Amino acid sequence: MNRKRKKNRKTGFEKGIIILAMVFAITILAFPIELKEVKAEVPEVKVEPIPEPEMDWSNFTSIYEEDLEVAKAEELAIQKAKAEEKKQRVQQTSESDVMLLARVMHAEEGILRKKLSYEEAKMAHMLAGSVILNRRNMHYLGDTTIAEVIYAPGQYACIENLNQKIPQETIEWAQELIDNGPIGPSNMIYQAEFEQGSETYAHIGNQYFCCK
Repeated sequence: MNRKRKKNRKTGFEKGIIILAMVFAITILAFPIELKEVKAEVPEVKVEPIPEPEMDWSNFTSIYEEDLEVAKAEELAIQKAKAEEKKQRVQQTSESDVMLLARVMHAEEGILRKKLSYEEAKMAHMLAGSVILNRRNMHYLGDTTIAEVIYAPGQYACIENLNQKIPQETIEWAQELIDNGPIGPSNMIYQAEFEQGSETYAHIGNQYFCCK
């Protein structure tokens, strides 16, 4: 009898659970819960354009003008320095040096006048004179004057033919070298009928003008 009552109690409890579940389900269906989408509110940020700085072109103009004045002053200083250097060279070289240089230029290259064009013959004469001036300038073999370079032992065999008549243009070419300095590289100190030194600067006729 007691067992039967306990069984009936258990059954009643289970029924109560089922009824509550059904009531809950009916309530959910009858009154659905509205799920609202939650959106995060992002504050609007206004980006203002950065104003362009106003350029003061007057400063640039003044700077340009200053640089231009500096460049002009530097160019003028360079020209004055060249003029002074030329003046000193002229003062250090007597007329006899010009004639001596012209005589050697003619003795060394005069024969090329008949074999080469005027431009080639002039270039050969100018290079021959430049070799002499380069040797003087760098104190080659200890020589410090044009005469010392020309009359150095074993250097210029043409010194026995210096009494030839010199064309006027050869004298003018020699004067041009005295006034403006030698042409070509400053280390061009060799002239012969064969190559020598570190490199050949020019080859005109049978003459090679080479660098130390």
